[in-house]
This record gives sequence, structure tokens and C-alpha cells, in this order.
Amino acid sequence: MDICKKYVELHNKIKHIKIAMLAIHDENGNVRSMPMVTMQTECEGNVWFFTDLESDKVAEISKNPHVNLSYVDQQNEIYVSIAGRAEVVRDETKMSQLWKPIMEEWFPGGLKENNLGLLKIEMQQAEYWNGNNMVQIWDTTEAMKTYEEFPDGLIE
Repeated sequence: MDICKKYVELHNKIKHIKIAMLAIHDENGNVRSMPMVTMQTECEGNVWFFTDLESDKVAEISKNPHVNLSYVDQQNEIYVSIAGRAEVVRDETKMSQLWKPIMEEWFPGGLKENNLGLLKIEMQQAEYWNGNNMVQIWDTTEAMKTYEEFPDGLIE
């Protein structure tokens, strides 16, 4: 299965699950999780979230960028785990593209908030559970091979 088909398969699993649990490593080495509203997934293997640049999670990610995202839809029995690397991004154009009014619940000042930024998770590995079986759906090594073949990101 080529990488675009795998991306579509992954995207179809999580597109209706708006909240992901983001697991990070705190300063004591403990793993802790927090809910995050998914703003976008990209074919290149990126998942985007808004974040408070002054939050503890941003400080902890700067020390250890290895994270995990979990998506759960019990009703439809969808369980997805994404391992990746987090990066804090301050890109006003991207923030404008991703902004939705629902985000004002967490960021009342909207796009004008000084501490508003983006959290970009670059997927390294993704898997989901299908009944009792785990299915690997994304692997960075495979994605990089595709990128080398199609550096402009277009796959026909």
C-alpha cells in the first residue's frame, strides 16, 4: 500500500475524533497526557494543534520532543496511537489557516494573543487496533522513501 493510501486510511480513522490525548514527558521523566483539539492532519505526516507558548507542556516538549497522540472512538471501536516528534511553531499564516471560532474558548484573544502558537507533531509511527489485532499504518522510513521519490509532495 503506498504512503498516500496509508495516510488516507489513517486520516479516515481520526477525522471525526476532534480530541486527541497528547502524552509528553515531564521534567521528572513521568509521562502525562492532556486533551488537545486536532486542527489538521497532513499527507506529509503532520498533525497540528494550537497551544499556549507559555504552558508547561511547551517547556517540557522543548526538553524532550518525543510524544504520543491517542485517538479513541469507543462507539465505532477506533483506537489509534501516533508516536512522533513535537515542534513548537509560530507561523501567523498557518495559524490563520487553521483558526476556528471554537478555539476562542481556550484563547479568548483569538489570533491576536501574544502567547498563541502551534504544536506540530511529525508522525514517526502510527498504528490502530482492528478487533484484537494491531495494524501498523505509518512508518517514517516508508514516508521518507516516498518523499525522496516525490519531493514536491505530489503523488499522482
